[in-house]
Amino acid sequence: VENVLIENSDDGVSMNSGSWEFGMNLAVPTEDVIVANITCPAGRRGFRVGIQPGGVPEQLQADHTREIAVFPPKLGFIRLALRHGMDLLPAYIFGENQAYTTYPVGRQLSQWAYRMLGLPLVPITGRWGLPWLVPNKVDIHVCWGNAVSVGPRNGDPTDAQVEEVFSRYVAELQRVFDE
Repeated sequence: VENVLIENSDDGVSMNSGSWEFGMNLAVPTEDVIVANITCPAGRRGFRVGIQPGGVPEQLQADHTREIAVFPPKLGFIRLALRHGMDLLPAYIFGENQAYTTYPVGRQLSQWAYRMLGLPLVPITGRWGLPWLVPNKVDIHVCWGNAVSVGPRNGDPTDAQVEEVFSRYVAELQRVFDE
């Protein structure tokens, strides 16, 4: 790729690449930008944002033969919800892991590549053995749990408060999975 520019700004991290005619613009907003854009003054309805807590670590452990949920050790998504008084809505996507076939050596390679390059290169194959292009033919179902209340805004939640909300979040996610 030619002319790649990655920069930090008050609006987040942005990456621009390509020429003027065929450029690509991606932005990864910071927490402050997300919150500023999804919260509204009292009495007005705002937007909600979806967060995939597992992120790259969950992608690196993906396995088509089992289900797995990975959570970050510091539980930033719980802290963020507590700081802004925004309830959590657990969801599980059934069939997502089976959309592509994974391999043990591929998981090892992808974890090594992530440590060395910082890129989540996950070697997978789909239908007809094609890499990444065509997913396996599977049913995918998104199942939503009940909202997990975090209470009013808490600018500096304690570890105990984070753990308490996290345990309720996991219990609701487990309930969704088991039903």
